[in-house]
Formats: sequence, C-alpha cells, structure tokens
Amino acid sequence: MQQTDVDSDNKPQLLYLEDDPVLSETMTALLEMSDFNVFHANNTEKAVAHINKNHLVPHLILADKRLLYGECGIESVTTIRNLLSTEVPAILLTGDSDISNEDQKKTPLQRILLKPVDIDKLIREIQQLLA
Repeated sequence: MQQTDVDSDNKPQLLYLEDDPVLSETMTALLEMSDFNVFHANNTEKAVAHINKNHLVPHLILADKRLLYGECGIESVTTIRNLLSTEVPAILLTGDSDISNEDQKKTPLQRILLKPVDIDKLIREIQQLLA
C-alpha cells in the first residue's frame, strides 16, 4: 500500500484507536476541527479492516494504551506498522501516570501523552511528527 499524502480535502489522515465511545467521539470532532481526517477504531481488527478496505496508510496513529478485549495500543500500532511495512508515526495516550522513563524508552511509539490530553498540546505534537 502506498501512503497518500493527503485525502481529497488535503488533510492528513489520522488513525485513532480508542475504546471509550464518548472520548473517541469528542476527540475525533476536535481533531477534525483542526483540519485532520480521522478514522476511529475501537480495536486492531477494525483498524486493519478499514486500512485494507480503503487501501489507506495513515500519516499518524493515535492509540489508547488499553483497548477493547484487553488489547494494548502499543501492540496494535506494531501490528499496523507490520501490515503496512512502514514506521507510521504514533502517539500513545494513557491514563497511567506511573509510566517510568524506562518504559518510555522501550516503547516503539514517538510520544506518550497522559490523559486527560490537552488538545492544543496534542495538535502541536501531531504537527511536529508530521513535519
């Protein structure tokens, strides 16, 4: 699959993995207002199905640390990267404030942000990773 630079609206494509329906709806709306196209999935299977169906390579992945069915967001990102054969930039969103510096060094994701996430900070992080 080839990564599209932008969709027909000239907006970067974000894949957002989050199992909380209220949070995902709110965050998706805020990101879309900030000129991103967002596809939301609550688990890896749905994300992979969307990627395959639409031949999509997202520009960035946002992943909650804990997803449906006990899935881990880090593992989901790794699965998607392996499927696409590319290191899509990724940000982990977590409510676990006890993530150690060692844990942060081990993660294959570019950023870890604590929930509740400041939307302005998140947008800045996304823009930096997409630059």
